[in-house]
Order: sequence, then C-alpha cells, then structure tokens
Amino acid sequence: MLLSSFCRRACDIAIICALTTFFLTASVGAHDFRAGDIIIDHPWSRAIPTRAPTAAGYLTIRNIGAREDKLIGAQTPMANAAEIHEMSVVDNIMRMRPIEGGIALPPGAEVQLAPNGRHLMLIGPKERFAQGARVPLTLFFEHAGRVDVELVVQAMGARAAGSHGHTECDKQAEHHGEVESSGRTDHCDQAKN
Repeated sequence: MLLSSFCRRACDIAIICALTTFFLTASVGAHDFRAGDIIIDHPWSRAIPTRAPTAAGYLTIRNIGAREDKLIGAQTPMANAAEIHEMSVVDNIMRMRPIEGGIALPPGAEVQLAPNGRHLMLIGPKERFAQGARVPLTLFFEHAGRVDVELVVQAMGARAAGSHGHTECDKQAEHHGEVESSGRTDHCDQAKN
C-alpha cells in the first residue's frame, strides 16, 4: 500500500516535470520578449550577403498597459547604426525616410515593423547575416527603457517571420542589396526592403 502510494506520487511528479519542460520550451520557441507592458513579438531579419550596405529588422510591438509609450531608437553591435525608417511607394518610386521622434505606442496598440513599411534600418552591417543566425539588438523605449532582443535571420527574400518565399521581386531585391534609397520598382507591386 505504501509502495503503491509512493509510485503514484513519483508518477505525478514526473508528469508535472514533463509538462513544465514542455511549456517552458514552448515559450522560449515563441521568441517573444517583454519589458513591463511592452511585448515584442518575433523579431527577425533577412539573410544578407557579406558586403551588403544595409539590413533590416522587423517585429511586432504590443503595448498592453494603460500608458502610452514610444519606440525611440535601436542599436546593434552587428551594424554601424540602427535607425527607425518608413518605406512607401509613390508613383512607382520607392521612398525611404527616417521616422523622426520614434513610433508612438498608444495603450492597447499593436504596431508592426514589417517589409514594405516601417522597419529598423541596420546601416553598415559588420558581417553577413546567415540564415538561422541570431542578431543581438537593443530597443529603446521612452518608458519601458532598454530591451535586449535577438533578430532571427530568415531566408533572403522572406516576406514574414518564418517565411521562405522567393518571388521574382524578392530576387531583384536580393540582387540589388537589401534596400536602395530610390529607384523604380518595375513590374513589382512594391519594392522590397
């Protein structure tokens, strides 16, 4: 009787340990970061060749708090500078410009930094970003402060986190480097960045 009770408890402990390991592993695999009320979902970048002049960083930021915050800057040891940029296509010409003053994060808001829109421009990468690598990045928020994250490097031409797609436009973007500050998009619906 005593041995049977001991075995059941040992079995229960083993199940609890297995479930704990599963949930901890699942949360690490989600690649999310948090600082107070700011949640950064799956930061990523695209693979770039050795001498690319720029790279880009993408992520989603959620403000789950009751107070507005603001993304005011970024830096990485893997590039000479990091700036917050916005890309748009006007009259079939790609326009790239820094976002002055940062990106506001109202309470309850979700802001995406994604290809063909707002993004982090990593200027002068110090080495190639190889697919599967992780690039350290520090984000600076007005209230949440400094948040260290990692960009997971996806394939060249990836359109979203975990994407492996290569369209003709993606191939053109790869051929010309990660981004050009001006130029025609030809038949592509939007220039890649």
